[in-house]
Amino acid sequence: MIFKARRAGWLGVAGAVMAVAAGSPAVAQVKQTDAAQTPLPQPVGTAELSLINSSWAWSSETSIIYDQSGMPPSSPITYGAYYSPPTYPQFVTGDAITLTGLFKWRKEAIDPVKDATTTPGYFSGKCFTVEPVLAGGNCHLELGWYNVPDPNSKTPPSPSEIYPFVPEPTTALNCLREDGSSQKLDGFCPLACDNRGPHDLSKVRWTPKAFSTGDLSKDSHYTGGFIGFALIGSASGLCTQSKFSMYEHNQRNTQGVPWVTTLIYHSTIEANGFYLAFEDLPMPSADWKSGGSSPGYGAEGDFNDLVYYVSNCAPPDAGGGGGSSGLGGSASTSAGFGGTGQAGSASGSGPNFTSSAPTSTPFGLPIPNGDDDDRIEDRRR
Repeated sequence: MIFKARRAGWLGVAGAVMAVAAGSPAVAQVKQTDAAQTPLPQPVGTAELSLINSSWAWSSETSIIYDQSGMPPSSPITYGAYYSPPTYPQFVTGDAITLTGLFKWRKEAIDPVKDATTTPGYFSGKCFTVEPVLAGGNCHLELGWYNVPDPNSKTPPSPSEIYPFVPEPTTALNCLREDGSSQKLDGFCPLACDNRGPHDLSKVRWTPKAFSTGDLSKDSHYTGGFIGFALIGSASGLCTQSKFSMYEHNQRNTQGVPWVTTLIYHSTIEANGFYLAFEDLPMPSADWKSGGSSPGYGAEGDFNDLVYYVSNCAPPDAGGGGGSSGLGGSASTSAGFGGTGQAGSASGSGPNFTSSAPTSTPFGLPIPNGDDDDRIEDRRR
């Protein structure tokens, strides 16, 4: 299993700080709840950048050998020259694995540092669609939803109360190796840019896909009201700890204050769209960075390990949801979009969990489907 080395590059700080004493987020820069108040997100480390940019060639300097038709280009061209305006945003080395690159590719006016928050942690439970958009690690984890009957409760759901619906991305998105046909099993898929191989643009490396719940009001597990999301820890491997969109539901440090395990970004394109950015490795109570395979390896705080785009989630104060105190609620309430209030009834079609592949990129170009190469060493152990 591949695990990332401790990060030491640049990615940023953020937009809502944890009030350590109270244990609730406040509007300011996001910081970890350790003694150092580590700014979040942290930079992507040099080992991971080297793996993606150099070993796997997702670099602006990579020479394109074959174009989208599988033929040699009529004249020499680099990956950075091909992925440039006006057709694409300008690709720079590092974009494939960072939140900055992800938001640029998706045409979002989001600053990973200034716009990070820990809210909303809960959503209207009618219906939602979730798309895996970045995997900066090799933990094969599922995403699930859970009921949030009381947004002010600090009690997380039990494992049996989390309902998986987004499979682990490597399988779900049909991630492929550099040859465009062999299954890719070592994570880091999808990346934050286009899904065509950097050397061979005719090789599609993964298939973008969104997963929909349909109408949760017709799901027997749904109790009405709000729902939260959980990155479900796996009994096998090192990513054993579940992480929750509700800040107060996460592992607590020795002071009894939750660690920040999830950053949330509000889409600038879609009113009810959000990005959930998770750290995948466990965060022990004593030290949030010590949950890896050996001393010095653990959570890095770059929040690119697994990133999902959540859409069609009406905030609690709209379309059947209660509450009206505004984006993020108030510091006196649990993290969420809106304040208190009772969710209204939901209506719509069945609860079938379905998936669908987008037909175009954010730029209206045809969607391909692949990931990064498979020449990999263990970068986290």
